[in-house]
Amino acid sequence: MRICLVAHGLPPREITGVEVHTAALAAALTRRGARVHAWVPEEDSARPRLGERRESRDGWEVTWVALGREAGSAREAASPPGLAARFGAWLDRERPDLCHVHHLIGLGPELLAEASARGIPVVWTAHDFWAECHRWTLLRPDLSPCPGPERERCARCDLAVAHLNELPGLGDYHVGVDPAALAPEARARLEALLHGDLADAGVG
Repeated sequence: MRICLVAHGLPPREITGVEVHTAALAAALTRRGARVHAWVPEEDSARPRLGERRESRDGWEVTWVALGREAGSAREAASPPGLAARFGAWLDRERPDLCHVHHLIGLGPELLAEASARGIPVVWTAHDFWAECHRWTLLRPDLSPCPGPERERCARCDLAVAHLNELPGLGDYHVGVDPAALAPEARARLEALLHGDLADAGVG
């Protein structure tokens, strides 16, 4: 069986759980006799945009696709122009029997349509909440659980992240920050941005 794996990265360039899991799965499937080929983007300004290079890894293959220039908008960052068509051309060339998607961040959901249009079954392992939360966590920046996406709720999240970005010395708060760790004024503004009257937070 020919299996295509799609992920945002692979070790050693990316070493989060998703990438480590994808590489381990590729190796395990290869040991069981599958022909595995991963399709992965990379930031490489030295190669032409959407240029490909191939790499062999212990019995399985990786095609790296150069994303090239910096995205001009949030839409381009989420779904780089031309990337889905490049993936479709790759599928036509490699003809996998199954496409196993591990993450589409920075790739775009259009890749799913490319596989489906060719009758290739798609399996998606949801490693996080990316499909419904642009922060991937379904946690607000104050670490409170989010009940799900909604326009005003998501906008408040973005405002709260912008507020945290302005605070000096906060360190890495990718998932969020415990409000108790903030100075009273910063904590009050974070609370107002997320849960209270936006006018109290100086918005509008």
